Amino acid sequence: MADREGDPFLEAARQALDQFPIKSVDVSLVARAENITFRVADDRGDLYTLRLHRPTYHTLEELQSERLWTRALLQAGVHVPEPITTRDGRDYAGVDVPQLRQHRHASLSRWVPGELLMQLIRDETPRERLELYFQKLGALIATMNNQAANWHPPAKFRRHALDEDGLMGIQPFWGRFWERSDLSSGERALLVETRTRLHELLIRYGKDASRYSVIHATCIPATFW
Repeated sequence: MADREGDPFLEAARQALDQFPIKSVDVSLVARAENITFRVADDRGDLYTLRLHRPTYHTLEELQSERLWTRALLQAGVHVPEPITTRDGRDYAGVDVPQLRQHRHASLSRWVPGELLMQLIRDETPRERLELYFQKLGALIATMNNQAANWHPPAKFRRHALDEDGLMGIQPFWGRFWERSDLSSGERALLVETRTRLHELLIRYGKDASRYSVIHATCIPATFW
């Protein structure tokens, strides 16, 4: 995916990198999705991932909490991207994107080489090889869940909760899905009834530490390699 000079995100990425203790020599766009993601090479040949995080989705406090868990996972021996702090010790650098009237938080981590599982599926990788990769992914997620179940986040830890209210409440985190304009009245009524029943079930399920903790909520082939 080629970069274009004058791209507002590329300019913001370069401004963000000035705040980190590396000398970048190449910045290339990897993904333009919820976050804008770049692959960065420095003058020593080391590789990094720079993300310009989606504005208004997470607060800075919530993003900093993500870094708290990432470091806890690293200490537990889980192979996750190592966070890189700014020259003055911050986890995130703030940058403006004037053309879009946005302010974004930028993070830098060490690059983890690999291939996206989704691309391997599209390339018709042999089934036995794919099964092995998904077994490894399952083991990784299980290790993360075990660490989280036994981890006690600090008092300043803040993340959105995908609990009874966050998933099935009146104002769920990902929006009032039963109000989609393409739903019929019958479909809308069914979704409302289902939401109510699931909300009640989740309340009864409870939040005991053995069943409710920090999770990685996007375990899909397009985000793992």
